Amino acid sequence: MAIAKYGPSEADGLALEEGDIVEVLDSGNPDRWLCRLLDHPDRQGWVPPSYLVARSDDKLDTRTTQEVFREDIIKISNKQQEAVMKRRYVTMRYTYTGCAKKIYA
Repeated sequence: MAIAKYGPSEADGLALEEGDIVEVLDSGNPDRWLCRLLDHPDRQGWVPPSYLVARSDDKLDTRTTQEVFREDIIKISNKQQEAVMKRRYVTMRYTYTGCAKKIYA
């Protein structure tokens, strides 16, 4: 994503507006990257990487297992689904903490 407006000084550069979403096609050169605008795929050109940042919506889910469980329980509408979800949560919790070996040994 472009963090600032960029007006290229060379003919093969790509003009950007702040917030433009681009796809990086070639990042081999440390001084300029070949990019294509996602909303106008026919427009591509070279851009200094200092004008670009990774999109913020590409983040990993950092919620804990307990947070995911709470959110899933809120969505459940009947007791049978709730029981299945609780069993699944307990199994996941023991497996991830290494307790599964103690239970099944």
